[in-house]
Amino acid sequence: MPLPSVVPPASLRVPSFVDTQVHMAGKVFNHSRPTINLDIFDSLYIFSFFTTYCMNMNKEKEMNLNRKHLKRIPVWIPNSQSVVYFVTMCCANRRSIFSNAKAVKIALESFLKVAKVAKWNIIQICFMPDHVHFFISPLVDREQKLSSVIQRWKSSSKQRLNHLGIVKGDVWQKEFFDRLLRSDESLTDKWRYVEMNPVRAGLSSTPEEFQNIGSPNEILRKLSSL
Repeated sequence: MPLPSVVPPASLRVPSFVDTQVHMAGKVFNHSRPTINLDIFDSLYIFSFFTTYCMNMNKEKEMNLNRKHLKRIPVWIPNSQSVVYFVTMCCANRRSIFSNAKAVKIALESFLKVAKVAKWNIIQICFMPDHVHFFISPLVDREQKLSSVIQRWKSSSKQRLNHLGIVKGDVWQKEFFDRLLRSDESLTDKWRYVEMNPVRAGLSSTPEEFQNIGSPNEILRKLSSL
């Protein structure tokens, strides 16, 4: 026996700025006039809507948690392999701060002191005029926060460069870019790409001619006369 056609009276229609349809028992009820009273069909419709909404919110929270989890050391890096980050930091307003060799020396000395205290190893580094590339690895805890040592270096280098009058104001952009090298990636191959940056930028004809590139100790030896 087919269900009788039942249309809720106008006084019970769901509030809305647009026409709404509720599909129930094969019947379609059009709601168009805004009121504050609700019937059983409207209640079921609203309940269904908010249930779906809450489920989607929970899924989004789970996705956010998963994103946070990905910041930890991934499982594809074996314990026998060192954790190595490739980091790029840009100067504030892309100023050519490190065209000044003395600024390079001061910033690098600051970085070495911060890294020593924080237990990080600066493997290789390249100071371009308005940005810096480097490879860095934790010495103690594989999951220690990279952001911590970066923020310490930003603060320390800014303080020293400002104090010596080499730079006025901000030295670094707020953000930095980092990438964790996978187990199948070669540090040597990545470094070969980085060391060609000065050549591509026209700063030198070969990587060896560029003094602001190499291990920290190599660079400091080149800049020892400053």
